[in-house]
Amino acid sequence: MPTSKSWNSANYLFLITLIILGIAFRFYQFDLRPLHHDESLHGLYSVYFFQDSINGFYRYNPLLHGPLLYHSLPWTLWVFGINKFAIRLPAVVLGSLILLLPYLFRQKLSKYTILSLTAVMAFSPTMIYWSRFIRHDNFIFASLLLLIFAFMKTHGITRSILIGISVALQFSAKENTFIHVFFVATFLGYELFLSKILHSRKEPLLVSTIGFFKKYKVGLVLGLLTFIIIFTHFYSAGFIYFDGVLDGAYRKSLFYWFEQHQKERITGPFSYPFLINSLFESWWVFAIGAHLYFFYKSQSTLIKILFALSLSISTGFHLILGDPSQYDFLSNILKLKIPFDYYLFFPLIFHSVTLTSVYLAQEKRDLALTGFIFFASLFTYSYLGEKVPWLAMYPLISGLIFFSFFFDGLFQKPILALFIPLILFNVKTAIWTNFSHSYHPSNLLSQVHTTKEFEDQMHLTRATIETKDHQEYFLVKDSYTWPTTWYLHGMEGYHFSSVGKTIGSYDFILAKPEDHEVNVNLSLTHTKNLIPLRSWWLPRYEKLSFPHLLRYALWKKPWSESGKNDVALWERKSIATSTSRSLKSN
Repeated sequence: MPTSKSWNSANYLFLITLIILGIAFRFYQFDLRPLHHDESLHGLYSVYFFQDSINGFYRYNPLLHGPLLYHSLPWTLWVFGINKFAIRLPAVVLGSLILLLPYLFRQKLSKYTILSLTAVMAFSPTMIYWSRFIRHDNFIFASLLLLIFAFMKTHGITRSILIGISVALQFSAKENTFIHVFFVATFLGYELFLSKILHSRKEPLLVSTIGFFKKYKVGLVLGLLTFIIIFTHFYSAGFIYFDGVLDGAYRKSLFYWFEQHQKERITGPFSYPFLINSLFESWWVFAIGAHLYFFYKSQSTLIKILFALSLSISTGFHLILGDPSQYDFLSNILKLKIPFDYYLFFPLIFHSVTLTSVYLAQEKRDLALTGFIFFASLFTYSYLGEKVPWLAMYPLISGLIFFSFFFDGLFQKPILALFIPLILFNVKTAIWTNFSHSYHPSNLLSQVHTTKEFEDQMHLTRATIETKDHQEYFLVKDSYTWPTTWYLHGMEGYHFSSVGKTIGSYDFILAKPEDHEVNVNLSLTHTKNLIPLRSWWLPRYEKLSFPHLLRYALWKKPWSESGKNDVALWERKSIATSTSRSLKSN
C-alpha cells in the first residue's frame, strides 16, 4: 500500500515544476539591479585576480571575508566578460542548487512535506533576493548542501572525503563557519552528557561519529588531507601566499570577526533577524507560533509553567526597566535595544534548552538536532552586533528544515494545502522585493541601494572618457570610491587622491555636494551635477508597533522616513556639453 513517502510520476512532475519556477525567479533579469556597494567590492577584487593572478591575487582580508568567492568569479569573468551578469552568475547558480535540499530528506520526510518545503524555498522573497546578490553566504549554503548530501547519501571513504571538501569550502568562504562548528560541537557534547544521565539506549552521535572514523581510518586521513589541501590552496592563492593560511586559520579571521561584532557599526535590535524574516516571509510567524503551541501542548505542567515563567521574566524586565537601550548592561552586553527584545531573549534561551533536552530524552535525534541548530542560530545571529539582513538567512534556512521535521511528525495528512495562501503571498512579495522594487528605498533587504541614475551616469561618463586622449580624467573623493571604482576600473586616469595635482586638472570630480574646496575652485571651469548615489530605509525600531509590523509585512509601507545620499559630479564644461547632448539623444 502506498505511503506518504512513496513517490509517483505526478509527485515528481510537481516537484520538478516547482524547482524550474524557483530557478526562473532567480535567473530572470538578475543583472538589471544596480550593483550594491559590497557587490562592487567583491566583483572588482575578483577582476584584479582574473587580470593578474600573479600580482593581483586576493590576499585574505577579514573585512572582505574568505577567498573562495574571489577564486570562483574569475571563471565566469573569463567566459562572460567583466560585467554584472558574470559576477552575479555564481550566486544565481548556487542559489538555485539549494532548491535540491528538500529532496535529500525524502527518506525521512513525507512527500507532502518535501513538496511544501520546496514550494516555500522556490518562492521565498529572501532566498531569491540573496540568490541574485554576490555574497559569500551563497557559498556557505552550497557547501552545507554538500555536507548534508555526504551524510544522507554516501558512506565510508566517500563520505569522509566529501565532509573534508564541504568543511574546507565553508572555512574558505566566511568566518561564521567557526560559529557553525561551535553549534555542532555543543550539540554533540550536550547529547553525550544527557545520554549518560538518562542512560539512553541510543548511541550518542559523538560516539557513533568517532566509531565511524575508527572504522574508516583511511577515509579520515583522506578527509583531513582533502581539507588541508583545499584550505591551503585558497588562502595561499594557489600556494604562492602562505601568510594567508595562518591568517585564515586564526590570526586575522577569528579575532577580527569577533571585534567587528563588538563595534556594532550597523546597529539594530536583538530581534532584528526575527523581524526581517517576519516582514518578508509570510510563513515565519505562523510557523513559530504553531510550533510553540503544539510543542508545549504535549509537555508536562512543570515545563509549561517554566516557559510561562520565562515570559513573565520578559514582562517584568519590560515593566520595571522599560527601554533597555538606557542601560549599558542590557544594551551593550545582552544586546537588547528595544522592549520587544525582552520577549525574544529570555524565552529563546529557555525554549532552545528545553526543546533539545526533551527530544533527546525521547530519542528523537532529528528533531533535537534540527531544533537546536535553528534556535541556536536564531539566538546567535540575533546577539551578533552587526545587524545586516543577509545574516538572517541562517535562521531562516535552518528554521525551514526544523519546521519540516516538526510538522511532518505532527500532521498525518497532506499539509501542502495549508501553505497555499502563504506561498501565493510569498510570490507577491517576491515580485515586489526582487523585480518591481528591487532597489527602492523602502526595500529593507539590502538596507542601502545604489540608484539606477548613478549607474547610468557612470556608464555614460566612462564612454565619454574613452573618447579622450589624455590621462588626468577622473578624481573620486571622500567615501565614494565604491561602487564608482567598479564602473571605471582599468582606466589609467582614474584617481583616489589629488596629491601633486590641482583639482582643476581633472575633467571629472566626484565629491560631496557641500565640499567647499571643490565648489570654490571649479565654479568657473566645471559644471556641477547632483546625482542620487544611494537610498535607504533604516527603520526607527524604537517606534515599532504591531500595526507598523503588519502594515509593512502586508503592504510594504515604512513607518519612518527613508533617506538618500546625493553626490556632486563636476565635469569640465567642454565635456559637459557633449555629455548633455548624449543624454538627450538617449
